[in-house]
Amino acid sequence: MKKLLSLLMIFVLGFIMIFSLAEKSYAAEGDVTVHISIFFDEGEPTEIEIDVPKGQVIDISNLGEVSEEDFAFWIVNGVVRHDLDSNARVLATQDLVLYAVFDTEQHPVIFMDSNGHLLDLYFVENGEASLIPDLAWEEFTKPGLQLITEEESPVWLSLAGNLTLEEITEPSVFSLQYELVEGVLPVLLNGEEVPYNSVHTFVSYNPEFSFWADGDGQVISYQNPLLVTALVDRDVVEVAEGEALVDAHVFFMDVTGIREGKNSFLGQFYLSDEAELVEFGFMIGDTPLQSNVFHPTTKEFLRSMDPVEDEIKAYLTYKLDDELFTIFSDGAEVEEPVLEFDETWIPISTAQEFYNLNQQLQGYPNDGKYYLTNDIDFTGFAYAGNSNKTHVITLDGNGKKLTNLNITGDRAGLFRTLNGAIIRNLTIENAVITGTNRAGTIAGESVSNLTVFENITLKNITLSGNAQQGVAGVVGLTTGGATFTNIKLDNVSTTNIMRTTGALVGSVDGHDINAKNIIVLNSHFRSTERSAGLFGEAKNGAKVVVENVFIYNTMIENTGSGSYVAGITADHNVAGVGIISNVFLNATLIGARAGHVVSDKQVASVANFYAVEVSLPSPNSSPGTMANTVVASLETIDTEWWEINLPDLYNSPFFRSTIDSIFS
Repeated sequence: MKKLLSLLMIFVLGFIMIFSLAEKSYAAEGDVTVHISIFFDEGEPTEIEIDVPKGQVIDISNLGEVSEEDFAFWIVNGVVRHDLDSNARVLATQDLVLYAVFDTEQHPVIFMDSNGHLLDLYFVENGEASLIPDLAWEEFTKPGLQLITEEESPVWLSLAGNLTLEEITEPSVFSLQYELVEGVLPVLLNGEEVPYNSVHTFVSYNPEFSFWADGDGQVISYQNPLLVTALVDRDVVEVAEGEALVDAHVFFMDVTGIREGKNSFLGQFYLSDEAELVEFGFMIGDTPLQSNVFHPTTKEFLRSMDPVEDEIKAYLTYKLDDELFTIFSDGAEVEEPVLEFDETWIPISTAQEFYNLNQQLQGYPNDGKYYLTNDIDFTGFAYAGNSNKTHVITLDGNGKKLTNLNITGDRAGLFRTLNGAIIRNLTIENAVITGTNRAGTIAGESVSNLTVFENITLKNITLSGNAQQGVAGVVGLTTGGATFTNIKLDNVSTTNIMRTTGALVGSVDGHDINAKNIIVLNSHFRSTERSAGLFGEAKNGAKVVVENVFIYNTMIENTGSGSYVAGITADHNVAGVGIISNVFLNATLIGARAGHVVSDKQVASVANFYAVEVSLPSPNSSPGTMANTVVASLETIDTEWWEINLPDLYNSPFFRSTIDSIFS
């Protein structure tokens, strides 16, 4: 018995505000590439890649010498389709990935989450027991629900109803089981209490039935009966004006607020009996994103993502009389993420109030929770850093901006020292930070305890300092560990008269750093030595784990005769630690001992690292860890390149608009 793959996909459900929509359509055509993996047993799958017209049927006969009698399951874009048989019409869509799973000498055993997404696939000899996936079950959460467990292991339910994991005698699908968290209140649908997360049915017996609408009169669906998931209070109103002859309809709801700091969107579609589904999802501006959660019974689909500024709308592609059509919702304006600030939070609305927070004046405790009520312009405000204050605060920028800052101090930044703080949802534009020692836009240093930086944008920032341990875009020095998530720097310049600089941290000392979803554009990082795209140095056993990075048109420069210059970490002084994956690096590296990844020693793991038109010093003495792939010219990079090589970046809303603006 062999474990073939382990795909952990955790999705959060929730539905709130509803917006209007109206059909707009155009013919959708063109070829798409379909990736197919055929699993017969525990051996390696057979891989097929075909280019077919969008909407073309993919069936077993397309897959070569295989027997329909042995067919077990389709897995479509990571979703287990146990409802489809071998003769099912699977239509070719954009970015379609198919697994065709067969039951031959070994029985396939599929484990899925309750939303249908594949967690693991095993093949088991007849009569044997199956292994159970070994995943971080504590991370499997959904609003109002919790995993059902026995002896700290999740409970699995066979979809056939009577099968067990102890003896596998046929192809089997097992699903995770959830239960309501104690205290979750019922939902009101048309004023009637309905159990949370249950599927509720609305039926009209009126012969003049037309459609279902929300409380504002917006069309939800032409489907009768209509099924909806009960997650929020809502009204569903029957409209009876005579039969409506509509082939398709897609409904859009902005449900931002179900996940703090995220934008979340819900769609629901209707298709007539004559129309055939091809694909559905959301348009982020002009960029389509297929949904990652789909309820096949209710025809509802969901996507949660990092905050975006573009217009959002739902889309539906369908086939009718051998012609493809795509319709859209109207696309309501995207709301700012709904963040709840109760009386325990302290509002900040002026430059003086923010400075009071910095100085820890009366009423502004160092461990308080603060949020911005509006953008704050610091033009003409004297902002001198405090030489002896440490902040343990939570600061939520609430999507607002701080602009035109001019800060000086020995450890210069918005704050001198952070210790276990949380800084999030904040944009800083047009700032000059001058440190007589360390410097960072957010803080000169972060010490002792883990500090969290999340959803931060820095634009048009100039920093300078004079420290052995750090000048950087975000924080000069970390000694207590830190996490960086969804950080974007554009036109950020750092200068350290001494050594260590980078976009995120100048010096990482003795504790681990995790960085995910980082964009660095049009920037310049310079020091006498140890200059890098993200971290100037990682020392005393510090480990950096980095995932999803886009560095473009950036210069990384050692201005003195010192060594170490790199795309990720300059001086990485412990060999065999560090994990780096999914990186696009386009930069000029100036200085001795240069490496695409690190300039000193080898990291434990590097995957999907692309150095694109990277200029290295020549000669380059003792290079450290280099990229998996070197691309000579930016001119070779197009949409297809991104889809093939770095799809995790290209299909992410955090990166997509930036990538398209440069490479489209």
